[in-house]
Amino acid sequence: MSVLFVDIDHFKQYNDTYGHQAGDKVLISVAGAIARSIKRPQDIAARFGGEEFVIILPDTALHGAQEVAGRIQSAVAGLQIEHLHSAFTRLTVSIGCACSQELQETEQPDLMQAADRALYQAKTAGRNQVMAYQM
Repeated sequence: MSVLFVDIDHFKQYNDTYGHQAGDKVLISVAGAIARSIKRPQDIAARFGGEEFVIILPDTALHGAQEVAGRIQSAVAGLQIEHLHSAFTRLTVSIGCACSQELQETEQPDLMQAADRALYQAKTAGRNQVMAYQM
């Protein structure tokens, strides 16, 4: 199983600059980009709070999860949403990914924490990137 955390980079600044109504439209657009990026019916994507989304990929190794993360980043880039407070001048996302081949039910919180740590690393390393952990 793999877990991805997707965070919209500099979303607070986006809301402050363009307004909350524009921010709501961005959330809808990013959610659509994520939905188009996951291919299998058993994959689950949900808003996790604020500007963060979680994706659960059952029976998916790290390489497969990284492919999904790449599709998400490409789909968001394809939206071409202007963001003047981003170093990239366009809206971007950072993604943290964690994978466990032999996940026991008691290890699920550890997998979520590992994905969260990977997301933090992606953001501190400059944003607009994917960081991954194999457990």
